[in-house]
Amino acid sequence: TAIAKCHRFESKNHRDFGRLLDFSMREIIFVGKPEFVKANRQLAVEALKELAAEWDVDCRLEVANDPFFTNDFQVKASFQRSQEMKYELRLTIPFLNKSIACSSVNFHSTTFGKAFDIKAGKRSAVTGCVGFGIERWVLAFLAQFGPDESGWPDVFRRQYEAWKRKNAVGG
Repeated sequence: TAIAKCHRFESKNHRDFGRLLDFSMREIIFVGKPEFVKANRQLAVEALKELAAEWDVDCRLEVANDPFFTNDFQVKASFQRSQEMKYELRLTIPFLNKSIACSSVNFHSTTFGKAFDIKAGKRSAVTGCVGFGIERWVLAFLAQFGPDESGWPDVFRRQYEAWKRKNAVGG
């Protein structure tokens, strides 16, 4: 797993608060043989759908692409979409009348295995991940349910209360 700051400049996409040039990203990374990575990626997709349903967030899961892997964007984007290498969970921001990507589930194939000489047996390892844009999730959640905890979904409110008790100073 990893948590780090993500820095993005996507030119025309920075017209509203939801795009954020800098945000915290939590990732769970899968490294190994293709079957292992693909199986865990599918489990991540299912878990993400369950989380969204449990928290009752208005969202959609869609096929997407990453523009930063290559200079040959159109070819790479087309390949990524046709192979369904990236899914984004897009949460609705009601006051903007749009959605933003708050999580993604990716299959990188051997891109990082080759780049960093990571092996799975004698071959380059395959990688994948599920990522969560923390501030994006917070923005979307509060945009949908407001800052008053009484308006939050019951399951989320109970989980939040349990988290607060667990993380209380001196607790």
